[in-house]
Amino acid sequence: MLQAGDFKIYNASAGAGKTYTLVKEFLSLLLTNESDYHFEHILAITFTNKAAGEMKERIIETLEEIAKNPNPKEDRYILELASELNLKPEIIKTKAYNILIAILHNYSKFSISTIDKFNLRLMKSFAQDLGLSMNFDVEMNTNEIINESVDLLYSKIGEDEKLTQTMIKIALDNMDENKSWDIRKTLSSDTSDISNDRHLQDLEKLKNISLDEFIRYRKVIFDDIKTLKDGLITIGNEFFELLANNGISVNELPGKSRGIAAFFQKLKNFDGFGLILPTDANTKDILEDGYLSKVKEAIAESIFPQVKDLFEKAANINDHLLLLTSIQKNISSISLINEVEKSLDSIKKDSNVLLINEFNTIISKNLQQQPANFIYERIGSRYNHYFIDEFQDTSTLQWNNLNPLVENARAQSDTIMLVGDAKQSIYRWRGGNPAQMIDLIDRKEEENIKVEELEKNWRSHENIIQFNNELYSFIAPQLNLPSFQYLYEIGNKQLTNHQKDGFVKINFIEQEGRSKDLFKEQNLELVLKTIEDCRANGFSLNDIAILVRSNAQGILLAKYLTENNLVVISNEALLLKNSFEIQLIEYLFKITSNPQDEQSKIRFLMVAYELELFKTDDLTITVEKALKGDLPKFLKLTKSVGIDLDFIQDQNLSLYDFTEKAIRTLHLQERSPAYILSFLDVILEYSSKNESDLNSFLEFWSTIKDKASIKTPKGVDAIQIMTIHKSKGLEFPVVILPFLDWQSKNSKIWIPLQKDEENPFETFYVGINNELKSIKNEAIKSKIDEEENLVQLDEINTLYVATTRAKEQLYMIALKPKESSKSKNIANYLHEFVFSKGFSEDEVILKGSPERISTPKIIENSSAELKIYSSDWNTRLVINTNSEKAQEKLKFTEFGNTVHNILSQIVTQNDLPKIIESEKQRGTISAENVEHLQKTLQNLLQDAKLVPYFAEGLTVLNERDFIDENGQIFRADRVVIDAENNCSIIDYKTGQPDLDHHFQVNRYADFFRNLGYNIQTKILIYIDDEQQKINVVEVF
Repeated sequence: MLQAGDFKIYNASAGAGKTYTLVKEFLSLLLTNESDYHFEHILAITFTNKAAGEMKERIIETLEEIAKNPNPKEDRYILELASELNLKPEIIKTKAYNILIAILHNYSKFSISTIDKFNLRLMKSFAQDLGLSMNFDVEMNTNEIINESVDLLYSKIGEDEKLTQTMIKIALDNMDENKSWDIRKTLSSDTSDISNDRHLQDLEKLKNISLDEFIRYRKVIFDDIKTLKDGLITIGNEFFELLANNGISVNELPGKSRGIAAFFQKLKNFDGFGLILPTDANTKDILEDGYLSKVKEAIAESIFPQVKDLFEKAANINDHLLLLTSIQKNISSISLINEVEKSLDSIKKDSNVLLINEFNTIISKNLQQQPANFIYERIGSRYNHYFIDEFQDTSTLQWNNLNPLVENARAQSDTIMLVGDAKQSIYRWRGGNPAQMIDLIDRKEEENIKVEELEKNWRSHENIIQFNNELYSFIAPQLNLPSFQYLYEIGNKQLTNHQKDGFVKINFIEQEGRSKDLFKEQNLELVLKTIEDCRANGFSLNDIAILVRSNAQGILLAKYLTENNLVVISNEALLLKNSFEIQLIEYLFKITSNPQDEQSKIRFLMVAYELELFKTDDLTITVEKALKGDLPKFLKLTKSVGIDLDFIQDQNLSLYDFTEKAIRTLHLQERSPAYILSFLDVILEYSSKNESDLNSFLEFWSTIKDKASIKTPKGVDAIQIMTIHKSKGLEFPVVILPFLDWQSKNSKIWIPLQKDEENPFETFYVGINNELKSIKNEAIKSKIDEEENLVQLDEINTLYVATTRAKEQLYMIALKPKESSKSKNIANYLHEFVFSKGFSEDEVILKGSPERISTPKIIENSSAELKIYSSDWNTRLVINTNSEKAQEKLKFTEFGNTVHNILSQIVTQNDLPKIIESEKQRGTISAENVEHLQKTLQNLLQDAKLVPYFAEGLTVLNERDFIDENGQIFRADRVVIDAENNCSIIDYKTGQPDLDHHFQVNRYADFFRNLGYNIQTKILIYIDDEQQKINVVEVF
């Protein structure tokens, strides 16, 4: 338990009960304080909304369980707390109840949030000091706004002369290099990449460099590269002049035309594209005296010093070229990043938004030096206790920003608790710095920090724990960073729990040729077989999780498994754009926005046909007709097949109303309601922040539709597919890890440069590639090695997170490395580990047997069928101008209208509950009238005279217009036709019986008799408003 003044770090490996420990420490602080409101002085920070929600939920659930426990003296958890806190169980129960009530009544003070939400709170509190609007919005989608700022920059071509000349020069240079003239994608990508905490210092230096300086340096780079490449051609010519002057032919040299002469021949013929680097054999010949040991002719031997000198000159030029060409590849986008930032600032100012990834930087610049008491005063809370979860994912800047509060807490003898596991640091790309946690643990003595190891794994079965201990202990010595090598050695000695057995299996697939298609196919087949085996061994689909490295792999798997009739839940499987209903609405939007869009017209009709919104004998002819005319003709065509789209010409509808109208017109309310409601949420959110026009929305939709998905329901029996990053913090009975052929991607880093008159940069942002790795510059080489070591660690940490999600069974499918392979990638580590255990087969059961050991948990399906209630508010908005007396009379009339409205929607008597619920949601029925209406209408439908006409299997025409032989239009409320051509007519009337009503119904009967129907029954249903009763009268 935390004591006053404690600074404590829990080093918690996967499954070690981190959340349990956090909750227990949190509760201990609450229960030992006299005040029931002490939770207001505790700040807990996590890194995802899900984790924050889970912690809040766990604390409240635990308090509720303690408060409701009938026998606190017999509860193990309460007794444990009683012993540790020196409190009686009854006191803990009473205290838990009081704290729970206090939290629920003051929930906004229950400060468990993400770091971003806490930062937002700080920013809102200091908005005026920071020169920010008090009501600024937060933009979560940074990529989208960066793309917008790049587009804005391009739109200035022709207006800003200097920018225009720069862009034209970039376009021409790129075309000379056989690259695209349009660098928008690269520019957006680089701006996005370097806008996180990791790049802050280098980015600040970049902001001090003007566009003129960029332009000058760009010219220097291009000129120097040309000069150096010309120098290489000169060296090639000098080599062959040397041979000619000494009367030596190429065949007298070692290796003849394929030896060192081939390298110089390439230099001589160099066309300026790419780089010409010597082979390893060339280098050995010249620098390791291979040339002298192979040469046979004395004269060829005599020119070796000159050949070596030329080789070394070429090597120096190449070394310089490696650096300059690396800079050249990025100079175009980097030179414009400041201009993109200016466009970005303009958009943010106009839209009154801040990017979420700016928070740390703004706080660092403006608030870090503020005294803690001033910060507390502004945010309205004084914190005495700090909990930071997932500390390994905290960036350097985030930790520095919390420092004033942390240091103040230490000075005041308050408590600080950090929880994390550096082995699970997989967010380095977002600024996460696990080295901070390692450094604090290393300095625990001098900083007076208590470190506690959570040694037992409570999640997994014994064999899973042992496998992970053995695998990562085997990999640890191969890590290049000593601190992490040590971390993996000591961090993989987890103790097992009471859960025995468990199963671990690995398959290796040999890649044939260079194509990875076969490897992918075999992975898919093996995943399917594994799922079938798991089901045969007692596991349900919802016990199984497939973890992948990329979204593309998730999409591939979801598609394959769905095709094999398996139910799958994944973000990719639940994308809104995959719903036919959403596609239909999107095509309608496109037709409305651009009536000449023939492709959207075709697709609209095809999707509508697929959804059975209309029938036709020949879809091709219908589509051809749609292409023959303008919009009015298209609307006439859709109307002829039963789809009235005239409303799309109404210019007065808002985007949201337009969408709802489309949903009602196309009768999509009952179809895929989850997708449609989610799409309406997208529309609403967009409309609240932007101009509500179709063109803008369609542009916005194109940027998000590949990510927008419905929320994953819980309790559904389906296989889960997710990325390893999304699986962090979760656990599953069975984990399948396919596609283990991970290749390290080349990163981009800031390399040191020598600043001088021509070069204004101290550092520059370049991509690491195989050529740059061979550079001799020690400072640059050191930066590349540092990045490669961290990339290696990212890969191992990602694998660690993946394999530790498994509770009972773990399946891996990896690429079988070639015997000659020396690279250190995930597949190699796994293969070497398996080999070290004495296995050489391609299918290896490392531990256990595949039969299920655990008892299946019954998970309640918490998902419910969603319903859409949509109505046209324009038809219901009425200005009341009646007196009180008239209003009372109107209330009676409303009963009649409501009954009439409900009856007009009923096909069979089973429809009544659904329609009443729908009308209640629409607001046409008040809650207090529901019961009376339902009872009245049920009695009516059970009337012996009416039962036959509200039964199943009849053709029912409700509220239809008919034209008689005189051209007069009449509307019968309900016409019922049975299989034997018998026709019955039912009409609803408000008020008292009247003989005219009988004449009216008889006129309807004559009309249907003339059409050839046998008139069976004629009924009038009188709705008495005043008495709120209904009478049935048969007409003769």
